Amino acid sequence: MRSHIQKLEYPFYLLIVAFLAYFWFLHYAPIYDFADEFFPGRFFMSESIRNGIFPLWIPYQSMGLPVHGDPQAGTFYLPLWIISLFTTYSPFTWGIEYIFHAFMGGVGFFMFAKHFSSSKKVRFIAGCIFMLSGFYVGNVQHISWIIAATWI
Repeated sequence: MRSHIQKLEYPFYLLIVAFLAYFWFLHYAPIYDFADEFFPGRFFMSESIRNGIFPLWIPYQSMGLPVHGDPQAGTFYLPLWIISLFTTYSPFTWGIEYIFHAFMGGVGFFMFAKHFSSSKKVRFIAGCIFMLSGFYVGNVQHISWIIAATWI
């Protein structure tokens, strides 16, 4: 039992770091591209999923877009479908999604750093550096870029 807890020790620390670094996103959503490009599509997809509809057209932007041609809406992204089952998409929900992706990116880099160092402390620092990097902080408003960086 102790070995299982020790395996989850550093990922738990990464979760704490991600939450402390980005907790203010739960109250304040970014502006610019998030408000006028990413949020309308994701909100529309979330509401459509909640109502049992799979739309073929997103009417809110550029006189409408086909749903499969808008990567910002997250149409085929499983976490958005899971979120949509439980709640509506809002700036608060976006904050939870952002913290989750920062945490997953940190855990992924923590595991990737195993190829370079056997020290868990060094790997933890590498995971923190990745999820707190300029890319994550500078592209807060571009959620699809953050998602791509997380899963790379």
